Amino acid sequence: MYPGGRLVIHALPLKGLIVAAWDANYWQLSGGEDWMEKELYDVEAKPAAQSGNYVLRHTRFGIGDERVRLMLQTLLAERFHLRVHRQVKAGDIWLLEKSGKPLLLKASNFSEDRPVMGTAGFSGQVEHVGGHIYLFDTSIPQLASFASNYILHKPVLDQTGLSGSFDYRDADAKVPQESDFEGNFLAFIRNMGLKLTRSKGSVETLVIESAEKPSGN
Repeated sequence: MYPGGRLVIHALPLKGLIVAAWDANYWQLSGGEDWMEKELYDVEAKPAAQSGNYVLRHTRFGIGDERVRLMLQTLLAERFHLRVHRQVKAGDIWLLEKSGKPLLLKASNFSEDRPVMGTAGFSGQVEHVGGHIYLFDTSIPQLASFASNYILHKPVLDQTGLSGSFDYRDADAKVPQESDFEGNFLAFIRNMGLKLTRSKGSVETLVIESAEKPSGN
């Protein structure tokens, strides 16, 4: 993301572009063909006319400004002839809540002049390295999205009421090591002073109806 709403994306498949454009998780995608996951594309786009300031916050697959996401949706419809629709049904979800224990999250001290990963606007970095979890300039909705996309593959709703961005490292924490990856992640969440609880709710799927490979520029 650049000032003025300019968007540059390198080496993403169509399904990755859909995830970014619709602010969805990969597990929510349904339908499509093999090439939509294998062929990689570069995208560069900017609004036809600048309208106010744009939110520069972004992650590897997430775009913070809704106007830029809508611009990418339009681009995909024009260049790929992409057609999708949302489908909602009842199913299993998770709730991210405060546990009542002390919060170990620290208010983030990152800023535009000290960007995460050396990129202005990059935020919401969650790393799972060597059996430990690290948060850098991460909001709780971004943490919920990470848990949904990479760990639980179910909707995760943020009900903590916490605003702002946080840092966290559990490298020195005494976290019990469970026998499975999901169990470890839930233990890490508990150690932060939060909890994930199973519940029932609406599960949304983004159905790919059709798309075509784009012609070259």
